[in-house]
Amino acid sequence: MASYALEGSYGKQAVPVFKIRKHVGGKHDVVDLMVEIMLEGEVQESWLTGENHQILPTETQKNTCYVNALNTEYDSSEQYGLALARDILDRHSHIQVVNLAIEERPWTRVTTSSGAEHNHVFMKPKDPHKITSKMRVPRSGHAHIASGVDDLCLMKTTQSGFSGFIVDEYTTLQPVGGPGSANPDRIMCTELSANWEYCSGVMPSDGFKVTNAAILQTLLDVWGGDPQQGIYSKSVQQTAYRIATAILDNFPCIDAVTLTTPNIHHYRHELEPFGLENPNIVFQSTDCHTTASGRIITRRAGTSSGPGLSRGFSSFTANKARTIPPAISEVTSKRRLQRIAQQVTASHSKSQRRLRCDMAVSGCPGSLGNRLACACMPSLAGNANYTSASPTAS
Repeated sequence: MASYALEGSYGKQAVPVFKIRKHVGGKHDVVDLMVEIMLEGEVQESWLTGENHQILPTETQKNTCYVNALNTEYDSSEQYGLALARDILDRHSHIQVVNLAIEERPWTRVTTSSGAEHNHVFMKPKDPHKITSKMRVPRSGHAHIASGVDDLCLMKTTQSGFSGFIVDEYTTLQPVGGPGSANPDRIMCTELSANWEYCSGVMPSDGFKVTNAAILQTLLDVWGGDPQQGIYSKSVQQTAYRIATAILDNFPCIDAVTLTTPNIHHYRHELEPFGLENPNIVFQSTDCHTTASGRIITRRAGTSSGPGLSRGFSSFTANKARTIPPAISEVTSKRRLQRIAQQVTASHSKSQRRLRCDMAVSGCPGSLGNRLACACMPSLAGNANYTSASPTAS
């Protein structure tokens, strides 16, 4: 007789929390957050029996976000998140862990033509980079906090090369900047995601906002080098490691740095067929989502890995049969659903695909499980009652 395991968690996705901080003298600051909550604890009965006495409704979670925004004085997502998590834990004894993923959308204060900063006028581009924080706040023990940035486009228009790589019968890429290279230079561009994990139990002495701004400035300084001469980079990988170690060297409160650096390639466009010379000033750009990507985690020597905050807020694992994946949360977004389906359908045979689909649907509440099943196995689309769970023992 098979037995089953369930790891249940649930929460509220995409709560927009916007706060105006009004100061004496009429000056305002704004903090624009998007909050995601995931709760862990004694919550399994809703899945196992349909009884909801352990469930804190997501509507209540949303309201809790706004109440804490009013009652908490904060200038960073980390300050706000810690207050929000502790409030939930204080009021609900069966909740053991509050996980938060928060994005901050930065607004820039407008400066007038005279150089004066406006008290209450701000601007932001349509698609700004995002300031991020991820927190795992347990009932007992230290909170784990990772801060960072997402969607930060960085470019250097010179002082970059790539050569010495493996060349086999399928290689068409030409070296740049190395011996025998016809091209001495290239554009280096990426849409960077960076996360830095604070040491467990350590709060930055200057506060999160000031420390995070200083870390981001360090990142930019290392990327560019001297403002006049720059610094040569043999690869984006070399630059990423320079950045990570510079952050660890300069900020003792940081335990690990994770950098994801998808390339945005710029190819010199040939204009010679039209009788024109292009001296490396006109290029065709690519989309970073269709090109190569590097990712490193740089940690202080002698330290063990933390809870994986910088590696993502939620994850899915489908390995061998009978491996129990983390439960898919009630707030799984359409994008995550599509990504999970792609992982599952990577199996070659239909039977393997069905097995992995069974594993993926394990622990999925209600319609989410059916949606995931249909995404993984289109033949199940007509079966509205498809459910599954993963056996842990026979």
